[in-house]
Amino acid sequence: MKEDIAPQMALYAAVKLHDWQELARFIASGGEITSEIRNFIVAVLRGEVRRPKKRPPSSAVAGRHMDVATFVFLARRLGLKNATQKAAQRYNLDHRSVQRVLKGAAASGTIRFFEKLQQELTRRGGKEVAERLLAQVASVYDIK
Repeated sequence: MKEDIAPQMALYAAVKLHDWQELARFIASGGEITSEIRNFIVAVLRGEVRRPKKRPPSSAVAGRHMDVATFVFLARRLGLKNATQKAAQRYNLDHRSVQRVLKGAAASGTIRFFEKLQQELTRRGGKEVAERLLAQVASVYDIK
């Protein structure tokens, strides 16, 4: 019989990554509350476990950073001027915040992913195919 690893993953995200959002999503979706999860929740409620001040971004924030980075990457690839300012306007951030997002780990990983994707598409199908597919992805972001 295979053991369900979802409770362990949610608990790992909460304890090790300090991302309590994943644990909350797991419980809200009707996930089984194991004794380890119960003990962790009790410790949080008693104030024995607190989130550190210098913690990594939550999954929601990391997702938003990847979204901003994707927008800027695609806008720049399609030749849009002032891509970071347009991203700031679209995501209700100031220009400096967008610059900080682009320096972060989530954004740099996203940009590397798209650069490698573009190289692979160019290698397999030619530059026109790569540009056409990136333009289709850009249309999701309303980049013209």
